[in-house]
Amino acid sequence: MRLVLPCLALFACLAQAAFGLTSYWEDAAQKEVFVVEGDGYALRVATHPARILELKTAGQQALGPEGATPWIESAGRRLRPAAREVVPRWEAHTGQKMKPATSSAPRMNIWRATPDYWEVHLRDIPFMGDGADELPVRGHLVMHAHPDRIHLQLQVEAEPGQTVASVGWTVDADDGTVTESQGRAIAQLGDSVAVLAPPGGVFGPAAKEWSAAADAAYWVVRPGAANFREELDPLGTAAFSARNGAWSGYDPVRGLYLLDLHANRPAFTFENAWKVPSRRMESAVTVPDAAEARRITVMARTGTGNLEAGVVTDPHGFPRAIRAFVAKNFAG
Repeated sequence: MRLVLPCLALFACLAQAAFGLTSYWEDAAQKEVFVVEGDGYALRVATHPARILELKTAGQQALGPEGATPWIESAGRRLRPAAREVVPRWEAHTGQKMKPATSSAPRMNIWRATPDYWEVHLRDIPFMGDGADELPVRGHLVMHAHPDRIHLQLQVEAEPGQTVASVGWTVDADDGTVTESQGRAIAQLGDSVAVLAPPGGVFGPAAKEWSAAADAAYWVVRPGAANFREELDPLGTAAFSARNGAWSGYDPVRGLYLLDLHANRPAFTFENAWKVPSRRMESAVTVPDAAEARRITVMARTGTGNLEAGVVTDPHGFPRAIRAFVAKNFAG
């Protein structure tokens, strides 16, 4: 894949440099605790039961001993991740197949990993009430990690007959303050962390309860004071252009700008790519020459698998100093 950028686009993409971004298991068995780490923040996540243990920014711990626990409101009850000893009555993805669960432990998957964006999933979290024999509500925690911030998304897969009114977090932290900007609630937890709620999302007293509708449950967490210009004032599609492709705008859940490439996809099957390795998808694109520094991270979606590499060049084919990485090498 080759993206062609004219000169004016260079500084818009390089206005801010990306630093350390990674995720790794903390325990040797790779089952209990993993870390998602960016430039200035580190999130420690327990899997069994699922909860956030720590959120550190600039070396300061923003959460108390109880951390942050996700919840689901269903049929007038608040459901939380099932206890370790509970075995849910459902099927979970095991060994490439769906099989009857033998534990309430969810599974961690890395879907995308680059120096500028990681997508980390904690899949199949069983949310339950007090009854050990009840059918759980299936939930997922998705962490969209950027060097300077992390988006925490809660997804729900309700079975027929299950209703979900809202989802959210119970947060053990010092009292926070709640303000509003452009109709979005913002919580400031001390001097170290700011959190932007999704549209319609609310923070409870002292920002110890976060809640949102199940179909729009994502929170943007930034180290330091509240500065959500990128999230509250993203660039519109009219500011971009593409040949052999189309811009789909800003994805507020992931924090990415989306570019869909148009190509004769059957020509990029594994066999065809093996026979003609020099064939590539190309799209001449422009991004705004912004007056102020912006971090513009683009997900260029090909719709095919077998993509081995990507590069950003100038119109003459010379590589730009802009990193491009294949973050998911199957199903496009």
